[in-house]
Amino acid sequence: MSTPTTADRTLAATVASRLDTRPHDRCAAWIESADRVCGKPSAAHPWLCARHATVAKRRLAKAAAEDEARADRYRAEQERMRPAREARLAAVEARLRQIDPIRRDGLAVDRAAQHAPLAQRLPSDARIEELARLHKRAAGLRRDLGLS
Repeated sequence: MSTPTTADRTLAATVASRLDTRPHDRCAAWIESADRVCGKPSAAHPWLCARHATVAKRRLAKAAAEDEARADRYRAEQERMRPAREARLAAVEARLRQIDPIRRDGLAVDRAAQHAPLAQRLPSDARIEELARLHKRAAGLRRDLGLS
C-alpha cells in the first residue's frame, strides 16, 4: 500500500478517533456500538476497510452539502441586507460630510474656519471620537458591500 496522502487522512479522520497509533494496513474506524476499533485489513484506502471507506465518503459528502447550503444561506442573507447597508453607509457619509472639518479632497469645509484661531478650529475630543467611529463604521460598511 502506498504512503497515505492528506486526502486519505481526511477520509479516515471522519470515522477514526486516532490515526497516529494505527498501522496503515488495518482499519482504524471506531465502532461505537462495540466500543472498539474495527481492525479489519484495509483495502483501497489506508486505515479503512471497504465498509468504513463507504461510510467516511458518505459523511464527507453530507458535510460538503451542509457547507454549501450554509454558504448559500449566507450569500442570500448578504443580498437581503445589501439595501439596508447601503442606506446606513449613505447616512454615515452624510454625517461625516456634516461634521468632518477636512473634506476628502483636502479642502476645508468652511473657508472662514481656516482663518479662525487654532483653539476654535480644533474639534473637541467628543467630535474626534465621533469622527473616528463614523470613519471606522463607513470602512466596515464599504468592506461588507465590496466597495473597497
